[in-house]
Amino acid sequence: MNIQARIEAFFTLGDKYLTDKNEGFRDAKWKANNQNAWFLPEFIQQATQQIVDQYLQIDAMQEWAQLYPTISNSSTHKKIGIVMAGNIPMVGFHDLLSVLIAGHTAVVKLSSKDTVLMQYIMDALIEINPAEFSVVMDLSSIISGDAITPLINQIKGEIVAAGWKGSLVKLDDEWRSVEDKGEGEVDILLGYLFAIKTKIAQEIPANSKAKFYRNADLEWSLELRSKGHKLVALGNTLPVEQKRHHGYHDSDIEYREKESKKTYDRILQNYRGKTQILSPRR
Repeated sequence: MNIQARIEAFFTLGDKYLTDKNEGFRDAKWKANNQNAWFLPEFIQQATQQIVDQYLQIDAMQEWAQLYPTISNSSTHKKIGIVMAGNIPMVGFHDLLSVLIAGHTAVVKLSSKDTVLMQYIMDALIEINPAEFSVVMDLSSIISGDAITPLINQIKGEIVAAGWKGSLVKLDDEWRSVEDKGEGEVDILLGYLFAIKTKIAQEIPANSKAKFYRNADLEWSLELRSKGHKLVALGNTLPVEQKRHHGYHDSDIEYREKESKKTYDRILQNYRGKTQILSPRR
């Protein structure tokens, strides 16, 4: 993608996605306020307007890019890490904009206080100009080397997603639990880290009713398998480790358990007993 195409993609983001005419954005703002009570609706609106007016106008972006003549007109294949703050809504946006306009690949660690809005923005950019592959990664996962290329190399043919950790459904427990099986084909890819074909993720998205992370990866994985797709895990061959899981340890216990149960109840209702969708037992 050349620099003009990048500029036009960001203009589309502001014009079509960061507006209250977009139902998805209205929903994201509501969820962001529920996630972080400091993100009052008027604060989110002010931040959004500043981003759209000051950063995402075509003339402004073109003038800005011209100040840096060394910016490549094609992708650089460089990966730039961004550790985002979360003290005000979308405070990490300009960092993301700078990396992507320059043609680099952004590797983002979202703040636990501002996941909803920034995730909405990144999902919107993928929808505007989708990459061949998308990566799902939890904040608790720490990468110490190239863990992405090995995942992408596994995605071919019937295999549409590859991840760090995967599990098999325990049939002797009536589908109520799963067990880690290390490297190989799996029923479920866990949301710590996995790559998926973007086209498949758009055609078969995660269930929007899953309002909390827990069990959402199980539900999405089983839906992918129910459509005839295969999933593989690479296990400890990847340079990844897991730290404190903020989504589990730092969330409201009552809310966590209530929403997690809703998702798992749907899993049991929709998939339990459908052994034909599962990977071979091992």
